[in-house]
Amino acid sequence: MYVFPPVGSKIDEAQEAGWQLPLAGHTALGLYEVLVCHDASRLAEYLMIDPPALLWVSCHLPPEAASWTLAEVAERALASWTDWWGDSTLPEVTPFPRKRSRWSEWVERSLGTAALAASSASEPQAAYWLGALIEAAEWFSASGPAVRQVDLASGGTALPAWLGRRIAAARQGKKDSPVAAAVAEAYRRVKRSGLREALSESADASAIEDIEQAVALWRAEGSGAAGAGAGPIAAWSGGSDLPGRCLWKLTRMCQTLRQMEESFERRLEEAKLAAMAELAYGASHEINNPLANISSRAQTLLQQESDPERRRQLATIEAQAYRAYEMIADMMLFAKPPQPDCAACDPVVLAREVVSELQAAARAQETELLEESTEVDGRVWCDRVQIETALRALVQNALEAVGRGGRVTVSAGRDERSWWWSVTDTGPGLSEKARRHLFDPFFSGREAGRGLGLGLSKVWAIARQHGGEVTVDAPAGRGVSIRLAIPALEPQVQGEG
Repeated sequence: MYVFPPVGSKIDEAQEAGWQLPLAGHTALGLYEVLVCHDASRLAEYLMIDPPALLWVSCHLPPEAASWTLAEVAERALASWTDWWGDSTLPEVTPFPRKRSRWSEWVERSLGTAALAASSASEPQAAYWLGALIEAAEWFSASGPAVRQVDLASGGTALPAWLGRRIAAARQGKKDSPVAAAVAEAYRRVKRSGLREALSESADASAIEDIEQAVALWRAEGSGAAGAGAGPIAAWSGGSDLPGRCLWKLTRMCQTLRQMEESFERRLEEAKLAAMAELAYGASHEINNPLANISSRAQTLLQQESDPERRRQLATIEAQAYRAYEMIADMMLFAKPPQPDCAACDPVVLAREVVSELQAAARAQETELLEESTEVDGRVWCDRVQIETALRALVQNALEAVGRGGRVTVSAGRDERSWWWSVTDTGPGLSEKARRHLFDPFFSGREAGRGLGLGLSKVWAIARQHGGEVTVDAPAGRGVSIRLAIPALEPQVQGEG
């Protein structure tokens, strides 16, 4: 038997360990498959039959998860699993949470309530989630500081306050929502009549058998003889805590591998863009001279020409030469941007000015352009013109992505290490190809709604000049958020460097 990494206690600050929820051996074995195959659908299945695992995952969810489905919860959990596991070290002694003899009873009531409530509620997934956590206070109390229903309702546990209130309301029989009413009634029936009788009319025999199998596995876990009669689990682990310990190590290995992959991809992209910058710099020098010659000759001939058609043709040559010159200027900015001329700036004001400047373009395409920064104290030390250029390029890119309609949101803020600006759009998102080449000069990502040119390449170059970085968050089909961050250094410190 083993435990999940602890979740923090808001009741007793002296309890530094918080709650250490039990990690069943059969769940640990299942999570190997989930982590190795990166399969969110399988994780959702395991969460639906393991109340402590679902409770542990729910303790890490953000406020917006109140409207998520269980599938979305599993996707978030899988994406964040190694981060949630954190930097905790493997305890030398296997902990044994209290009240083990009652674990199977709680699992039966939780899963029975979940199945029964889901069969009658208008929102079956929300009802199942809430029903599976109906014994949350008991699991907490067996794994750390004692928890009462009032603690759930008041947000005094590691659960998000909204979820704790829902569980407490359902447990207390309150019917302040259709889902809570369905869960409250299901809990009452399961507790009074037992699993089979309560579910006899609403669930098929296989669903009841699945729940009973989960109960049997937890009964074995609670007896201290995990694996007895559990088939391959017993044969592989011998009833020890080996599955949990191995899962811990596998998770840490996955965390290390992910960090290595991210580091490699970041360095590869930096090297690729640096090589492109050198190429662009050399090409710009080579092209500028003949281009200047073409433009000069066209102007001279235009002054001497009286034929209207020939004048039109010469004017076209001059205009196209100037267009090429502008492209080369952009290439030079990407390849060798000037050293930043830094001064103290208000990051929020800077964001608002760029939004105001591009508001007319947004209205013309019927796109909502918003600035939603949180007011922050202090000033960012940066080259105002360069940061405005970068932010303008990000907003223009987002407007192109959204097209007619939709929304683009600009915000600014600060964390412990950086000042940052982010631009988020509700466009079609990015294909994998577009994501890999997003900052490449002249890459056309039009299949993903992106434009053609050097806008994002300039953003990368400006961020690099400031010692910062550009990061992209592009969930499948959910728009794109691009964040420009630069170090939060004091002016005098930066000036000395």
